[in-house]
Amino acid sequence: MHVVGQKEPVVKEVVITRHGPIISNVVKGLARPLSLRWTAYDRTEEFEAILGFMRAQNWDDFKKALEHFMAPAQNFVFADIDGNIAYRANGLFPIRKKGDGLLPVPGWTDEYEWKGYIPWDQVPQVVNPAEGFIVTANNKVVGDDYPYFLSHQWALPYRAMSIRQELGGKKGLTLAHMELIQNDWKNLQARTLYPVIGPALERAQWSPIEEKARQVLARWAADPRDRPEAAGPAIFHALYLKMLFRTFHDELGDNLYQRFLADGSPMNILEAMLQEGGGATGKPESPWFDDVTTPARETREESIRLAFKDAVADLAGRLGSDPEGWAWGKLHTITFDHPLGKVKPLNLIFDRGPFPYGGSKITAGAASYSLSSPFAVTSAGPWRYAVDLADLNHGQDVLAIGASGQPASPHYQDQMDLWLTGRYKTMWFDDKEIKSPFAGKKTVLKPRTPAQ
Repeated sequence: MHVVGQKEPVVKEVVITRHGPIISNVVKGLARPLSLRWTAYDRTEEFEAILGFMRAQNWDDFKKALEHFMAPAQNFVFADIDGNIAYRANGLFPIRKKGDGLLPVPGWTDEYEWKGYIPWDQVPQVVNPAEGFIVTANNKVVGDDYPYFLSHQWALPYRAMSIRQELGGKKGLTLAHMELIQNDWKNLQARTLYPVIGPALERAQWSPIEEKARQVLARWAADPRDRPEAAGPAIFHALYLKMLFRTFHDELGDNLYQRFLADGSPMNILEAMLQEGGGATGKPESPWFDDVTTPARETREESIRLAFKDAVADLAGRLGSDPEGWAWGKLHTITFDHPLGKVKPLNLIFDRGPFPYGGSKITAGAASYSLSSPFAVTSAGPWRYAVDLADLNHGQDVLAIGASGQPASPHYQDQMDLWLTGRYKTMWFDDKEIKSPFAGKKTVLKPRTPAQ
């Protein structure tokens, strides 16, 4: 490959095996040569699928186009003007002779080879369900009785649960209702876990600041919403992170614990451990709650209490000694950073923020943060869109933070306030409306002729 500033091309050797390229030389810590088998290495026709989507007149046409979209696997939703709705978890899902792809396996035998893919007609799909709506939020889409393996990495169910709560059994829903769901910061994780966490905290003796923090958390947990002005979310999320640390760090150590936070689905694992053992379940508590660095054997309840003490100390150090003032938005902020803003001091020109912001990884209005470097927002829904297919010309949308990437443009940040406050603008669809003088400015691009 040719590199700017170098006379001679740079030559890199890539070793390809029947299972894909050798990746050991680009992944740190791999002593053995490892190859990566991936469905995207097979020939697929995603661009053909996209063209088919644009030409589709109905679900049958759309589904036919999906036959060309195989990698990476995606959640697809469909709706048409006749009231039909559909969902499909589309893509290539390998069927293995043995194993599930979670760990490296011997490649020099055929013991773990792929036998094929899940048959097309058995890939998860829903068309016009009786309940009248479809919810997909990266949650698990099949039951435990599904005969094939799809994935270990599902999002926690709370976002999907929250959306279902807002839609189930309701009639006369409008675009306004859809917009509220897209900006909903209801925290069903806190509502689910507080019956485990709350009693553990109530049965302990606390310092004055810890007791006040416990009371703030208890009041908030009665109707938990991750609003930026509320202190409850800050206490809950700080406590949750400290519970993760207390549960896993002593066994894993620093390096492996950080990798676990990044790639190991830690929230799914802790979630199951908190709910499935002890108390009325009749099942033993997980041994992971014990701190192996101490001679005592800590229980789940003791681990929760120790994590709470850690969380209060952390928040007091960050935000002061009054738990009432520990507003979530002081920790959970969002910055709209431009690629050029990574070079300081260009960030002062290109970046916008930080701004206090609500939500979290488990709210319908998602605003995730890194578990290893909390609490700034690392991902959220950049484009929100709600449309009534019976009135395409009055769909509502908002794009963070604007349509232009140039700070001097009037459209660089003209949607930022709308996005931050959960508001929308009309997305014109009809040609006459688009060309209307009320719809905005018209930009004409004319190619230069050779004579010019």
